[in-house]
Amino acid sequence: MDLTTKSLLTLPGHFGLHDPDHPVRLDPARWALGPVFRTRDSSLLEVSNAFALLRHLEAHPELVEDWRETHASHWAVGWVDHLSFRVFDLEGEETEIYHVIRQWFDGLADYPIADEEDFSRREDEALYASVRWSGQRHVRDDAGDGWVERVVVYLAEHDPMQLESRSADGPSPDDDAVFDALLELGLVERDEVAD
Repeated sequence: MDLTTKSLLTLPGHFGLHDPDHPVRLDPARWALGPVFRTRDSSLLEVSNAFALLRHLEAHPELVEDWRETHASHWAVGWVDHLSFRVFDLEGEETEIYHVIRQWFDGLADYPIADEEDFSRREDEALYASVRWSGQRHVRDDAGDGWVERVVVYLAEHDPMQLESRSADGPSPDDDAVFDALLELGLVERDEVAD
C-alpha cells in the first residue's frame, strides 16, 4: 500500500466528497482521504483487520482529532471506508497519526493478521453459520439447539479437511459432508433417509 505523503494527498479521479465540513475538503494540503480499509465485499481477514485498526486508533485518545472514517459509495464494490487523517501539522511536519498508520500497514505487510484472536473468532462464526445454512433444510425438527456444534465436532473427528479455510471468507464445509454428518448423527429428517 502506497502511504507516501504525495500519494495520500492526491484524491482519486472522479471522487465526489459531499460533506462540506470534511477535513479533506477544508484542508486538502494537510488531510488525506486515506487508504481504503474496508469495503462491502471485504473478506473476514479484511474485516477483522479493519476492526483491529479502529481499536488501535481509539486506544490513542490524544489523536482523536487527527483521523476519521470516511464512508463513500463506489461504482464497483457498492461502498468503501477510507481512513482519513491529518498528514501534516501546521509547521508542515509529518504528524504522529501519519506515523501510527504507516507503522500499522507496514506491520500488516510483514504479517497479514492484526489480531489472531479476533480473526479466529470470526472464522469460527463463519464455520458455524455455514454449517447451519447448509444443514438446516435437512435437520430434524427435534434435533435441538446443539446440532450445529455436533456436526462441527463430527467433521473435526472424521473429515477435518472440511474445517479448513479454503477462501477469504473462512471455513465452509461441503453440503454433502454436512449432510453425511447429520446422517451419521441421526439428525436427518426421516423422509430424507434412503431406504
